[in-house]
Amino acid sequence: MAKPRIFAVDDSKLIVQMVKDHLEKVGYQVETALSGEEAWAKLHAFQPDLVITDIAMPGIDGFELTRRIRQDPTLARVPLMMLTSKTKIEEKVAGFEAGADDYLTKPFDIRLLGLCPLDHQPDPANHGRDDGRLPGGLFIAGPGQASG
Repeated sequence: MAKPRIFAVDDSKLIVQMVKDHLEKVGYQVETALSGEEAWAKLHAFQPDLVITDIAMPGIDGFELTRRIRQDPTLARVPLMMLTSKTKIEEKVAGFEAGADDYLTKPFDIRLLGLCPLDHQPDPANHGRDDGRLPGGLFIAGPGQASG
């Protein structure tokens, strides 16, 4: 069974490395980018099972990256989590309106990544995206966990 593929983008090298190290340690294949532009250039080749993105990045920010992903036929169904220091309700609403499936604010406990299964069950109420959304949870399936 192939490892789930997670793409993490943040302009903070520290955050990207922390997320990558943790997720690889618990069994995921992880690709990273330090900007929205770099992420957009790499996403098609990597074909992730989940994208984790910051919002506040120079150039293509997380809102725009999310909109681009949702408009791209090959990426539109990929679950997307915003991992950001933006904590205002208006920012969270904007994230969900852009197409995010989940929203986790910094600072965060790294152990939250990798806890909940990604079932890949289509949700017709969510524009047909195969997002495996769990109420109040994350999207990541642990390696070796059965998919729905």
